[in-house]
Amino acid sequence: LVVLILLFLVLSKKKKKVRVRKIQQEKVEVKKEEKIMEVDGIPVFGKPQKIEKIDADGVITRIYNVERNLNEVQMFYQKRMSEKGYLVEKALKTNGKIIKFAKGGKEVVINLIPLNSNKTCVLISHK
Repeated sequence: LVVLILLFLVLSKKKKKVRVRKIQQEKVEVKKEEKIMEVDGIPVFGKPQKIEKIDADGVITRIYNVERNLNEVQMFYQKRMSEKGYLVEKALKTNGKIIKFAKGGKEVVINLIPLNSNKTCVLISHK
């Protein structure tokens, strides 16, 4: 009798067809408006560690370590400095990149040194 009841229960439970509906999700890239910090009118990348030196000629050099690769940092500075009205006066390729910007007599030299694949040291010098 128990076997018949179990057999009846098993047979009565028919497998229901489950229809799976695929919903296509579109990836929407939303870029947050990054707040761009500026020091002496020069844009700086995020909130990096800052070391400042002033030499005898009055040239201020700030050193930043940025958690981005060299190309990203270079594109950032070229875009932001051109938005500020600076023109690229000279660009030298060393083990990193040295870019000299000029605007109305003011010169800004940005030296980019790759520390590893995802970290760049940025030296910004200006009077």
